[in-house]
Amino acid sequence: MQNASASNTTADNLAVLIDMGFSEQQSREALQRVENLEDAIAFLLNDQLQPSPPSSPGVSQADTSDDEASYAANPRCMQFIINTGHPHLSFSACLLNIAQASFDLYDQIISHRSQLLSFKTWHHHGELKQLFECNNGNQLRELNQQFEIALKENQICTALINDSKYHEPVCLAVFGIASYLEQYTSQLKRLNICPTKFFINDDDDDDENINKDGNNSETTKKQ
Repeated sequence: MQNASASNTTADNLAVLIDMGFSEQQSREALQRVENLEDAIAFLLNDQLQPSPPSSPGVSQADTSDDEASYAANPRCMQFIINTGHPHLSFSACLLNIAQASFDLYDQIISHRSQLLSFKTWHHHGELKQLFECNNGNQLRELNQQFEIALKENQICTALINDSKYHEPVCLAVFGIASYLEQYTSQLKRLNICPTKFFINDDDDDDENINKDGNNSETTKKQ
């Protein structure tokens, strides 16, 4: 039974990667090397993230050392905020939205040299990730607007995923200095589950309290 569940999860993750534009061969190779969808996305972007000198002109060893010092003073964090008030947000939709937000966020990061350095340092220091929930789309939209006002000043990147059918934001991903992000997300409910675990524990979602309503997990499974 567990093998069947793992097989289904792999098939779902493969479909998500292909839907994002990666080839089937690339997607299968990534999923064979890592344990979950988020790491597979990072693996597929690896060629762009790893070789600093070719992909980031002007990045030197001194730049890396400076960023280590900067990171020590201001550790980075990646946060995901889910709109659990969305009436049609199934568990599988949560997976897809977080995966898409991760992909879009990584795309933002690799487009900015300073963020690329911070991302690499964050990766080397254990990749701190946090997952929060908000009650409605307006709250998520306002939070994204607050972050966008100070994008350059506070060196953050954001990616907002919208439900095109219902015209409502469903997931916000943000990467930046942890202490700054906490000013805006500390009032939100912290979910006791990290994005990595979120991708691979489909069978245990009833125990993870994804939504405030204790019956939501069962309801969303049936959708």
